[in-house]
Amino acid sequence: MCDIYSKSEANQQAWKFSEDGIFAWESEVLPECVVDWANLPSDNPSLDVTNDMWEKYGQLKKYVHISLAQFNDGGFNFAQIADLIEKEL
Repeated sequence: MCDIYSKSEANQQAWKFSEDGIFAWESEVLPECVVDWANLPSDNPSLDVTNDMWEKYGQLKKYVHISLAQFNDGGFNFAQIADLIEKEL
């Protein structure tokens, strides 16, 4: 999401990724500028895992509540996370 934001017209401060992959001084959660741009409820939104999500993404069976960062760390690709954002947030 930071990558898409960095290429958008909304990136008024011309944020770029540092050599170690940090964007806008944030490495563990989304920067405030990205949260505002994407209209997210927080810098690390969480989802309640539904039965439909369990069926679609089998690796979620051990979760009841999961953050977007956990999806990312768990190997979900951007398209999967974007799909969850659109449908669940």
